Amino acid sequence: MELIGKDSRCIAVTPPINVNARDRHIFPPSIKTKLAEQRVLRLSDVTAVGRGPLRQHDDYLAESFVAPNHMDIWKQKGGHYRAALERQIGRSRTIDSPVVWITDNWSCGYFHWICDALPRLELALQHYPANELTLVLPYKFRRHGYFLESLKAFGLKETRILNRFEKLTCRDFILPCHLAGTGSHDPEMIGRLRDRFGRFFGALAGRPSGHLARRSSSRVYVSRAIATRRRIANEQDILPILKRHGFHRVVAENMTWEEQIATMLSTEFLISNHGSGLANMFAMRPGSSVLEIRERYETGQGCFWGLASAAQLDYYYMLADKDDASKSAHWSDVRVDPSELKRTIEMMVSSKQKVAA
Repeated sequence: MELIGKDSRCIAVTPPINVNARDRHIFPPSIKTKLAEQRVLRLSDVTAVGRGPLRQHDDYLAESFVAPNHMDIWKQKGGHYRAALERQIGRSRTIDSPVVWITDNWSCGYFHWICDALPRLELALQHYPANELTLVLPYKFRRHGYFLESLKAFGLKETRILNRFEKLTCRDFILPCHLAGTGSHDPEMIGRLRDRFGRFFGALAGRPSGHLARRSSSRVYVSRAIATRRRIANEQDILPILKRHGFHRVVAENMTWEEQIATMLSTEFLISNHGSGLANMFAMRPGSSVLEIRERYETGQGCFWGLASAAQLDYYYMLADKDDASKSAHWSDVRVDPSELKRTIEMMVSSKQKVAA
């Protein structure tokens, strides 16, 4: 059985507020994102395993992979041979109640969990009651606590993380399909996600025993100082500028996941360099502003620009040079021009002040 929401369509990506002519190769005008048909499949007798793709009637399901060519690459590397061997090792179980599956081979990354997997869950919940569904996750989702933390807001019947060699035959299997290519975003589902967490954290913070440490600052700088890559090499040079403009410095790794999202719900101006922490902008109120610091010559980092557009946020950017020219933009730290950062912050903040006046 197949349920269909909206048809496939193209949506315009809102240009950066501060885009200039020399950066048009990074931010092409009139760029559009193609969204897939909102499809939810209901299948029978699907086998989910702790490691490896989904199978039905001895065929692997393409939705197990972030893109069609990933299955081909997986097979070329002998993944299907390893999967066949592990099927012989694993213990087999059967579940008759409805199971929902939302992950692919990239979903364990934070950005992909927030921006690809959770919107698929939102899509499924447009058609099926959450309290009747068991969400099943692969073995590797034991790595980080935020997976289960972020699922509290959905009211699912159960979340079950498979053991490494476990095989689970699902008699009633609900599979929401990908909404867009990774790095692109369905505004409807991003909006639903933001509203869901806004309601959940609002209710949680209102309890007498509420434990969320909401930040009072509406201006937040997310530092990657303790990340292993893509840090700001001269962060000490820009902290005084950020402080003078009222920005509160946070380090996501030192916060609980709930504190991170609660912070974003009250943030009006967000600054950070390119990295997964920017995915939390989905929780910001429409009309808020985001400044992304990007490596100067990397043209393929449009995922947060697209997310800002889908979340109805004003997107600003600033280009920075690699600190180590021998490394790729994916791995190198960057060095920020303090004076340029100051000008960009003033532009971002003043534009809101003019609207308010």
